[in-house]
Amino acid sequence: MSESAFVRELSTPLPPWPDGPSDMAGLIRSKDWSHSLLGQCPGWTATLRTTVDMLLACQFPMVLLWGKDLVQIYNDGYRAVMGIKHPQGMGQATQDCWPEVWHFNQPVYDRVWQGESLKFEDQLFPITRHGFLEQAYFTLCYSPVRDETNSIAGILVTVFETTAMIEATRKREASEAALHASEERLRLALSADGVGIWDWDVVEDRFYSDRKFALLYGVDPNLAAQGTPLSAFLNNIHPDDVDRIRHAIQSTVDEGKQYCEEYRLIQTNGSIRWVLAQGYALCSAEGKAVRFPGVTTDITDRKKTEEALRQSEKLAAVGRLAASMAHEINNPLESVTNLLYLARSGEVELPPEIEGYLESAERELRRVSLIANQALRFHKQTTDPLCVSCRDLIEGALLIFQGRFVNSRIEVQKRKRANLPVRCFEGEIRQVLANMIGNAIDAMHPNGGRLFLRSRDGTQWKTGQKGLVITVADSGLGMSHAVMKQMFEAFFTTKGIGGTGLGLWVSYEIVERHKGELRVRSSQTEGRSGTVFTMFLPYDAVSR
Repeated sequence: MSESAFVRELSTPLPPWPDGPSDMAGLIRSKDWSHSLLGQCPGWTATLRTTVDMLLACQFPMVLLWGKDLVQIYNDGYRAVMGIKHPQGMGQATQDCWPEVWHFNQPVYDRVWQGESLKFEDQLFPITRHGFLEQAYFTLCYSPVRDETNSIAGILVTVFETTAMIEATRKREASEAALHASEERLRLALSADGVGIWDWDVVEDRFYSDRKFALLYGVDPNLAAQGTPLSAFLNNIHPDDVDRIRHAIQSTVDEGKQYCEEYRLIQTNGSIRWVLAQGYALCSAEGKAVRFPGVTTDITDRKKTEEALRQSEKLAAVGRLAASMAHEINNPLESVTNLLYLARSGEVELPPEIEGYLESAERELRRVSLIANQALRFHKQTTDPLCVSCRDLIEGALLIFQGRFVNSRIEVQKRKRANLPVRCFEGEIRQVLANMIGNAIDAMHPNGGRLFLRSRDGTQWKTGQKGLVITVADSGLGMSHAVMKQMFEAFFTTKGIGGTGLGLWVSYEIVERHKGELRVRSSQTEGRSGTVFTMFLPYDAVSR
């Protein structure tokens, strides 16, 4: 090259650097670097310039940290990471730009400066790039950059922000967890409430159900899961209900109305279960029913409760009527008693035979009057506890059943050894005794037998309290172990529609309220069958 050509080359201005259309290339070109730690661009080393060219040409977010002060130079992709820290962050030491994460970055930079390449996935960084502290996640790769002397001169960091992905994943997991929890709650609710789920494909006549529903309707659960004709689930419906249910199902399909029916199912053991079925028809665009989903709830216990409450209300009404009649009977009884007295006290001497008749009539009237008064006392509960003797409790309860004893051929044997009175609500304790005596009579009907009533002073060994012990025993058929386990449960009865299942349950509650104890023993052994109820009442059963 001639001297003149060399001079012309030296005098030709260099093209602007870095070249390229990127925004960050333009920022680097226009920035005054004289006050930066790197100095003006023409003085940058060839390695630095080459690395910057590579960084600006890359589409991935990248930042170059150069020199011991780790001065930042970044590309367009990294600009979004900077937030409001741009453009001041260009040429700034990274510790000054990101002081909030320096505790994490410093040991990382020290390791990279020693020649390591490091990668972190979904790393949490609490940063303030938008004027407030936020939780952001990044996947980062830290690589050392060597200069012409093979010494490490900077660190190249490739950055992928994963905040949106992490949040989306967490929301999905939270949603899935909530859905799972909801499904679990629904499963528990269905299990607890005796609910079965079903779905009828109307077009194909395939009826699908869960296991509980299938067992309730006497259908193989495996077949129910695969789908069977609807008719398979109608076989166990009570004959008196089946026509009504068929009509309700057809009306729902034809008219698209909601389905809600109560009916009875006959179980394989012959027992009756009440169910409530609810569903609705899903129709096609043409308005024809294509699917019929729903749920069925076992409401047998509710039906039993309703029937027992109706029966209890009937008994309460009968009791009120009996009390009213007993009250009204007292007036004519008193009049007849006075007339008998006048007849026997007249001046005319009556034949001995007539006198005997009148005396017997007066005695029977006194007995009728006593029964009426006992009925009134039995129905009327005092608001305050009273001290009552064992004799009054037992005799008052026995008097009510005199007619049944005779008709049922029952011999009553009594033995009273208790001496002290008991402070209690007399009407409630009479009710307990009446329940036990009435059950004993039922247990011996129609063959008759012996009823034993015993009383004595006793001790409740759990508490050491002294009290009254009354035993009611019968020579009936006895009770099975299964019956004894349920006998004190509300609405449990072995008397069919003739029983409410409330007598012993109420009795147990009354004795507990009196701080007492009610125990039972029973045997079905032939020749030694019978049942023994024992009631313990503390002498001060109701505190003053």
